[in-house]
Amino acid sequence: MPPPLQGLRALDLTDPLGYLCGRLLVDLGVEVIKVEPPGGDAGRQLAPCYRDLSGRECGLFWYATNAGKCGLTLALEHPTAPRVLGALAGRVDFVLESFPPDSPAARLVADRVAAHPTLIHTSVTPFGDRPPGRALRADDLVLWAMGGPMYLCGDEDRPPTRVPLWQAFCHAGAEAGVGTLLAHLARGRSGRGQHVVVNAQAAMVWTLMNAQAFPIFHGDSPRRNGVFVGSRGVRRRMIFACADGFVSLLLLGKQGAPPTLALMRWMEECGMLPGWLREWPWAEWEPGWAMEMSPEVQAEMVRIEEVVEAFLRTKTKGEIYRDGMRRRMLVAPVATVEDVTRDPQLAAREYFRPLTDETLGRTLRFPGPFARLSATPLAEPSRPPEPGEHNERLYAELCGYGPRELAMLARDGVI
Repeated sequence: MPPPLQGLRALDLTDPLGYLCGRLLVDLGVEVIKVEPPGGDAGRQLAPCYRDLSGRECGLFWYATNAGKCGLTLALEHPTAPRVLGALAGRVDFVLESFPPDSPAARLVADRVAAHPTLIHTSVTPFGDRPPGRALRADDLVLWAMGGPMYLCGDEDRPPTRVPLWQAFCHAGAEAGVGTLLAHLARGRSGRGQHVVVNAQAAMVWTLMNAQAFPIFHGDSPRRNGVFVGSRGVRRRMIFACADGFVSLLLLGKQGAPPTLALMRWMEECGMLPGWLREWPWAEWEPGWAMEMSPEVQAEMVRIEEVVEAFLRTKTKGEIYRDGMRRRMLVAPVATVEDVTRDPQLAAREYFRPLTDETLGRTLRFPGPFARLSATPLAEPSRPPEPGEHNERLYAELCGYGPRELAMLARDGVI
């Protein structure tokens, strides 16, 4: 069976803020046409980079988020571009872009899309398309800060930190993918397209999880506590050292006591549960999560955490995770990149696929489709395009341009 959206096309005019949206559509079988300026997209140079056979450096973020797309070049600032873009827009089902809302490029795209009422037009923006956000610009670091996660990430006595390698762009692109698919679902019922606008800052708010509700329910916000969690007057360890790294574990009482009791039984089996902790009243004792702890309870919590970490240091991440699952504990390894590549769950799902890239002269172990569907399997990954790699075929197929017209467009700097 073909992928679920095979037969549909998308024009992808995004920069790094929206690359992932088009990549998700590729997985679903859409023919996604990455439109770049002549010479290539500046996002190709985002670090970290690799070298191809010619010695040219290319960005891995570009590679990962543009894999499987077709390549087309078009200079949108050229006077001829509106005619060419209009011809392309008439032959696709989706138009994706991430231009500043007030920019000439954004207005050009909106004008061309307006001529085709069934088109879905997705705009990925830093702060939405309404004042004052529409006039603001942002890179990945600013989105991490303005979206909230940096307030919570890092140690309290040091500057805040962020997850590296353009994760804010990934959140925005994924949100754009979901919005685009919802608009496509609605189009199937109404026959009309929609304008989907993604606010990357708002997309980052999802990463805060329950921290969003703290000011409303508790009158305070969680603090930047490093390996600890908690808000005002609460300090509980969530990251524990083990023999070969770290694990995430939260000690709970009362309603959350069963997983903690399972850990205590394991420690006793290994002869590492002290006598004073054997009769601890876990079913009645709750050290606090959002509400302030007393100094006495905080001291108890620290004492218990020290004993637990001493036990965990005798076990590897793999041992803790396997035994933790068997014992129904709330525990997870803090994975390194190497751990992810060896993850048995991903291996069972055949997530990593071989991708042969002749421009690199090698076969890569590459992330496969984001989901496994039984009736309509998603598309297998392929390498990203070179700039304008498919100009001849696509301009002929979509616009009816022959070799002579293509030569003139290339000579004039349009493509």
